[in-house]
Formats: sequence, C-alpha cells, structure tokens
Amino acid sequence: MGDDAEKKDSYFDNIKEFANKNFNWLLLGLLALAFVVRLKFMTVNAAVWWDEADYLSVAKHYGLDLPSIAAPWRSRGIELLWAVFYKLGANEWFIRFFNQLISVGGVYVAYRFGKDFFNKYVGLMAGFMLIFFWSPIFWSARISLDIYAVILWGLLALLFYHGYVLKKSKWYVFFSGVVFGAGIFIYDSVGFTAPFFAIYLLVTERLKVFKNKMFWIFIIGIVLAAAPFLMWNYHDYKDDFDNPLFAMYPRLGRTYTADIAQNEQRPEGQYWQRPMPTLLKELTQFYWTLPSMIKWPFFVGLIVGLSAFFNLFLGFDILLKGKDDSLKKLFFLLLLANVGILVVGMLVTFTGFEFEERLWSPIFPMLFAIAGYGFYTIYNMLKKYNKLVALGAVLFLLMFGSYSNYVYGKQLIDVKKDTYVQEKLAGEWIKENSKLGDVLAGCGLSVPLTYYSERRFFPYNYENLTFMNEDKPVFFVMDFYDPTCRPQEYLQKHQDHFTPAQVFFYDAEQKQPIIVIFSVKYPIG
Repeated sequence: MGDDAEKKDSYFDNIKEFANKNFNWLLLGLLALAFVVRLKFMTVNAAVWWDEADYLSVAKHYGLDLPSIAAPWRSRGIELLWAVFYKLGANEWFIRFFNQLISVGGVYVAYRFGKDFFNKYVGLMAGFMLIFFWSPIFWSARISLDIYAVILWGLLALLFYHGYVLKKSKWYVFFSGVVFGAGIFIYDSVGFTAPFFAIYLLVTERLKVFKNKMFWIFIIGIVLAAAPFLMWNYHDYKDDFDNPLFAMYPRLGRTYTADIAQNEQRPEGQYWQRPMPTLLKELTQFYWTLPSMIKWPFFVGLIVGLSAFFNLFLGFDILLKGKDDSLKKLFFLLLLANVGILVVGMLVTFTGFEFEERLWSPIFPMLFAIAGYGFYTIYNMLKKYNKLVALGAVLFLLMFGSYSNYVYGKQLIDVKKDTYVQEKLAGEWIKENSKLGDVLAGCGLSVPLTYYSERRFFPYNYENLTFMNEDKPVFFVMDFYDPTCRPQEYLQKHQDHFTPAQVFFYDAEQKQPIIVIFSVKYPIG
C-alpha cells in the first residue's frame, strides 16, 4: 500500500511540475479555447437589435458620414474606434470579429483576478468558467458594449490594486485614473465604480487619504482624461439639457430626467412609494437569482470560495488600523464585487431599466475568481484523503457547470437568432431602391431601419403635411414591431398618395404583415 501511495504522489507531482513548466502554454490554450467557443457563434444572428444598430450607426456616422439618430446619452467611445475601422474599409463582420477578441480579453481579466488575488491555478479556473458562462457567449454573438465593460472595469481595478494597494508604481495609479476618466465616456457603467473607491479609501485610510500623494495622482489622471470628453459632450449637447452637468454627462441627465424627475408618465415619488420589502427585493435580486444564473456547480464553488474572506470579518478592526495588507487585498475584491452588484441593483430598482444579467457583466470575473478559489479549496480539503478523488470532484464541478452554461447559452442564441430579420430585409430593400441623401418617414423601429438603409428616418406627426411636402421622404414605412405604429387613418385619408411598394411578413405563411413600405406621390393635401 505504501508503494502505491508513493506512486500516486509521484504521479501528481509530475503533473504539477509539468503544469508549472508549461503554464504559459496552458494560459495560451485557455485563451485559444475561449476564442474558438466565441467564434462558433459570431455570425449566427440574422439581424441586429436596436442597441446594436444604434452603436453601429454612430460608428458609420463618424467613419462614413452616414445618418445616425442615436440619443445624446448613447456612449460614443467604442463607436469612435469602430469608425476608424469603417474608414479603413472594414464592415460589420470585422467589428464582430474584433468583438470576439475583446471577449477573449474578458477571459484574461478573470484569470488575472484569480491569479492576483489568490494564485495562478485559481486564475485558470476562473478564466475557464468565464469561457463557458452563457452570458458572455450570448452577448459576444451580439454587438454588445457589455463585453468592453469587463475589460474597462478589470483594467481599472487591477491597475489601481497594483499601484495604490501594492504600491508597485505611481504610473499604475495614474493610468487607473485615466481609465476611469475616459471610461465614463467609453462606457457609462465605469462611473459606477466611484462608490467603491470612496468606501475603500475611507475605510483603509480615513481622512489621511487626502494627504496621500497617490490619491491625488489618481485624481489628476481622472481629470486629465475626462476633461476633453466632458467639454466635447457639453459642446454637442448643451441645447439638449438645461443642466450643464447633464450636458457634460448625458447618461446622468437621461437617468434623472427620464427615471427620477417627475414627469407626465410618472407621478411624483412613484418609486419611493412602493413598499420597502419590494424595494429591498429588487435591490438584492441579483443575489437571489445568482444560483440559477451561473448554474449550481459554479455556485457551489462560489459559496466555498467565500471562506477566503473569513479572516477579513474576524480581523476587520485590524483592517481599519491598516496593519495587515493581506486583509486589504481581500477587502478590495469583496468590496468591489458587492459595490458593483448593489450600484447596478439601485439603477434597476429606481429607474426604468429592466433586470438583465448583462448589466452586471464586469462583476462575473470577480465572482468566478472567488469560485475558482472555492474549487481550489475543495481540492485541498479532499486531497488529504485521496488526490484522485479530489481532482475528480473539482473536474466534475468545472465540467458539468461549463456544460450546463454552454448548452443554455446555445439554446438562447438559437431561440433569438432570427429575431427582427424583417428589419434587416426592409432596410436593405430601401437602400437598394433609394439613393444616398434620401430620407424616410413613418413609424416603427427607426434605429435598425436607419442602420440597414443608411437613410435618415423621421418619425413625425401624421398631420404634419408641411414636412412631407417639403422634405419629400422617398418612402413611408409602417413597422408594426412598434405597437404604437397606427397610421392607418392618415393613410386612408390620403390613400391616393400612398402606394404599397414592398411588404415583409412576420410568419412564413405570409399572412401577418410586419413591415409595409409605401411609395409617396407629392404634393399631399
């Protein structure tokens, strides 16, 4: 028996030695696997959705001087990068391909959280879980900015951690400030990290933080990066908002005016008048849905991984005194994850945003790092009795959790892949049957139609004949994807001027029209 045990130990020692010697290859293989998984679904979707069309239209506007009707609060940083791609001759396929690389970068962020806060093997497991987690698989197949948020949050947090907490370099601190300042322009949710920095610095340093030159280096980085973007926004949107702050940060202005301030659609104090238990349930909804969201095998790892923070709770008074750097590391990770969860939860609770897991995309690399530590802990607990059983248990949880997530993601993609295809067909038909500079009028999903047709779309008051006769829209579009699209009375009143030119149907049997395009005869009236 002793010889058998020694052989098993030798076998596992050889595996560990091989992994250590070839770790960079293991990491490269992990990233290659992430790329293959994402590439599989890159072009499966038949058409873009509203937000996708908005992002791409903005990019085409800056890169090719084509129409865009994006709202002022739509972030523009990523779209400016895509505009360069368009300017150089790229197309939607190239942007999708580039997005897969960004999504793979998110896997690396998960690895770095696991490695930097625990160890490199925890990092590998964290990255592996994010590869197969259904949410990034689904949204990587879409043209979503949430995959960029993972990179931005990760880069910001890791630079600050290495520079400010570990005191490696003041340049890390400065560039973390740059990422924050530019990040609120590139993707708004980067600004949600502000409460984290405030709480972390006040807890670990209290008022002494204002005497720390690293803090002011961080602030300088933010100001220098944010100032040009804030001035640009103010120049472009000062006429859209009465408040100068809202003009400089349009997303904040939109959230206040549409979701917080009193207006005709919402009586004063509507959200605050709901019962407190309802508010608390919505605020913490992410926690209660997490087991089903990431699937139970990953959740088991997450629960066990929380044991890493046991010493943090026991020694919180030591943390307050600043005498234990290891507690600062644990506090940093736990606070960042939970502030991110709760700040986005507040956004969903007190505004018109719907609960969608993608809003919390930057949080999952941190959660999977903790879950990776949980699997690492399970292995260390079981290996005392049998290393093979320990390894098998961890592999089972990782593989079954990955399989469950992958299957769910694939099923979701398959269900959604053909949605709104008529928007694409209608827009492309309009493009082929009109010329650059023509405009459209009507009602419906104006953003996708603008993107595919590359023609300006004007929703308008149906009685405004002056607009029709002066601007002469080449087509009038009736798009029933918009439930408020009911111009039948107007069309019947002027039926001699509107002739159906093309019809697109919702069903294969062609019994349910979904988009009707009319040619127009002028003058109307």
